[in-house]
Amino acid sequence: MRTPSGDPSTRHGSTSSDAALLNAALVNIADEEERPSEYKTYGQRFLVGASVFFLNMANGLLWSTYVSITPTTAAFYNTSKWNIDLVSVVFTAMFTVFIFPAVWLLDNKGLRPTLLVGALGNAVGSGVRVLSWIAPDDGKLPVLYVGQILAGVSQPFLLNVPTKASAVWFNEKERLTANTVMNLGQPLGIALMSILAPVIVTADNPSAVNTLNLVTFILTLTMSTPAAFAQSKPPTPPSKSADVPSTPFWDGARIVFHNKWFILLATSFAFLLAGFNVFTTFASSYIDPYGYSSSDSGNILLILVVLGIASAGAVGVALDRTKQHRLAMKVLAVGITAGSVLYTASAAPGNVGLLYAAAAVIGVCGMPLLPLCLEMGVECTHPVAEGTSSGIMWGLTQFLSVVMTLVSNALTDPDGDMKKAMYLLVAMIVLPTVLLQFYNVVNRRIAFEASADVSPRVDEMLVLTERLNEGTAEYLVAAAKPV
Repeated sequence: MRTPSGDPSTRHGSTSSDAALLNAALVNIADEEERPSEYKTYGQRFLVGASVFFLNMANGLLWSTYVSITPTTAAFYNTSKWNIDLVSVVFTAMFTVFIFPAVWLLDNKGLRPTLLVGALGNAVGSGVRVLSWIAPDDGKLPVLYVGQILAGVSQPFLLNVPTKASAVWFNEKERLTANTVMNLGQPLGIALMSILAPVIVTADNPSAVNTLNLVTFILTLTMSTPAAFAQSKPPTPPSKSADVPSTPFWDGARIVFHNKWFILLATSFAFLLAGFNVFTTFASSYIDPYGYSSSDSGNILLILVVLGIASAGAVGVALDRTKQHRLAMKVLAVGITAGSVLYTASAAPGNVGLLYAAAAVIGVCGMPLLPLCLEMGVECTHPVAEGTSSGIMWGLTQFLSVVMTLVSNALTDPDGDMKKAMYLLVAMIVLPTVLLQFYNVVNRRIAFEASADVSPRVDEMLVLTERLNEGTAEYLVAAAKPV
């Protein structure tokens, strides 16, 4: 492998040389607009994007069906609120069980079979939940759990897909925006359910849970339709990075686990998103002891998700143009921490306005972090397959979500007060916010696309990753040179 001026290992002591090498490697992205491109995008990318979006939206509906109506659902199934909260927990737990088959299928067989497996899991799981309608009273809850487990199996086959789909079908000027839109399918599903559930199921009519299950099933089938027409990849790649073969899964896993920056990023992402998952699971339980209604908790989720979606869309478009990924990630993490502190401090009677404001801040700052962190995971590990990096990040997140949900329940007082659990939630978000301030690595994929060279081989990637861990700018230049 050639380097621009001697062996990089001899230049680690020079900060000015590092800066010069970094400037030489990072070609001005704006100049890309003036360069003729040999790559092409196809209109079918929007169908693929819609398929991923709607399948994840249906998955969000299934995961969050009862979170805003937990007390009423518990009354209908004649069980405790905790047993209804566990419905979301078992759904999440299935991710950690099926993550490796999902990543293997995505990286080796492509988008289409992965989407079809996810669609099938959504439909079958939702259908089984409907059957609790006709089950005997002592069998309703077990049937509900079976349906939720089956729907949960589909989750790793869907959540991993956006980074892969955006890389395979969209070019570098629209990739993060596409990734953002597809990743927002699940939170939009949560928002939709936060509206539907309290409208359909009221405290004086618990049996309407059956109607809610049926409506969810119909919506799930409808949202699965576009996936039947989605293809795995376009006839020709849309960008330079999409034209490079991805690293095989096990080789890719070996590379990413040698990359300290990816480990820092994945750990931070896991704590932040696990915090969001825990918050969503206990949305009604957090404020129920203070006299707030299911409509209040539904409004909190709605505000969080709707404003978050608008913010994520704006951030995605802006970053596709400015490429200021690291700065945005650090600022947004500080924002979600501030919102979490405000929400915890406002959890008391008569503070609904402050709770809404806190939810707005959490949504505006937290929602864009989801696709942004996943995109950064791909950037710092390129050319490792997108499904590998995102799969590891999601797997760690879902495992931590299950653990923290169980711990939060253990911290709940006998009278239902969850103040201690809310302090835990704040701690979960403060830790990654601090860690992310130290994240300082060049976006490899963006730099590669701005260069005129090819990507390194797997064995060289391990060497380059070690240089990356040392934080040297020569790493980037060496990675961009021909092999």
